[in-house]
Amino acid sequence: MLLDEPANGLDPAGIIEIREMFKTLSENSITVFISSHILAELARIDTKIGIIHRTRLIKELKTAELEKQRTKKLIIVNSNHNKTLLFLQKKNISSNINHDNVIESADKEAINNPAMICEWLVKEKLTPKTFYIFQEDLESFFIRMIQNKES
Repeated sequence: MLLDEPANGLDPAGIIEIREMFKTLSENSITVFISSHILAELARIDTKIGIIHRTRLIKELKTAELEKQRTKKLIIVNSNHNKTLLFLQKKNISSNINHDNVIESADKEAINNPAMICEWLVKEKLTPKTFYIFQEDLESFFIRMIQNKES
């Protein structure tokens, strides 16, 4: 089945209904190829993604592989970034201060154990004001992939 923008113009109940229909089709081994610019919606229903740019397939991957390739990082904002960076370095957690003056860490240990990192910071009196795991959405992933192909 080939569909172009199947959720376009639907109300929220219709979108949920169409998601359920796609899930049922997939469970019955029916392939549905969807073309859409609403990437956030696709991310909720896909099992495999193909990124097409300028008539060329530039990337094809299963959802599990997409999860591995999407950028993830721990974001920390507190009142003493420099001391926090030094502390994280002592704990072998690689991190940096980005252009928005926010601490970022793509370190797997930090991403997989954010509660532990937060606990360490609180014990060191480096309590975060903001603390969360950022995960790249499908739209940002798409832009990154097409920019990589153009450079």
